Amino acid sequence: MDEMILTMAKRRSTRYYKQEPLSEADSTKIELFLKTLEEASGLRFVLVNDDPAVLDKNRDRFHYPDSPNYIAVFHEKDDPLSEMKAGYFGEILVLTLTQMGLGTCWVGSYNPDKMRIQPKENEGCKCIIAVGYQDMAHLPQYHEPKFYDLPDEPDWYKGGISAAMMAPQAMGRQDFRFGHTGNEVRVEKPLGPYRYIDLGILKLHFELGAGKENFTWARPGWEFGF
Repeated sequence: MDEMILTMAKRRSTRYYKQEPLSEADSTKIELFLKTLEEASGLRFVLVNDDPAVLDKNRDRFHYPDSPNYIAVFHEKDDPLSEMKAGYFGEILVLTLTQMGLGTCWVGSYNPDKMRIQPKENEGCKCIIAVGYQDMAHLPQYHEPKFYDLPDEPDWYKGGISAAMMAPQAMGRQDFRFGHTGNEVRVEKPLGPYRYIDLGILKLHFELGAGKENFTWARPGWEFGF
């Protein structure tokens, strides 16, 4: 099975972290990868070590992640396509960090005023990505990837749906709907504050599962990639 599909299955939203900054070696490796993502996406990614106050909002009530480190994903303010790119390229980052053995979690509810790095003019930051070393006493459960056997559907579409079902979504809600006409694919997601972040994550997962060579997106402007 493709390595990235296995990484999707391995990835879990990590809630418990060791209270320590990332090592210099890991930080350097991440910083280099962030530059690559910035060149491909036109977004701005910033790694921040040892800034725990940003993630203490609602922690006790909703058990948000307790990582002292995070990556801010800055996109164009009030721009749906840019927000979708933030989800798409941010999820590439999440899967890459998972392959490095690090814990991650998408976070939409945080303390933006306490961030050491603030958005520039016309930038937004809908979500940040918690990152760090997992507390080994509270490891998330691993599940083997499941292949959805949809009757009368081509294998590439089944693979795309199987990968999409492993995509992290706001509040854990898998309230999306895929469809296709021939090899033209569409996906819908209800309105909400994180709709376009979620769509970007879904877009990446479906492409990795289906193979980009096997289909096209029905909506114009969706043909960006890495």
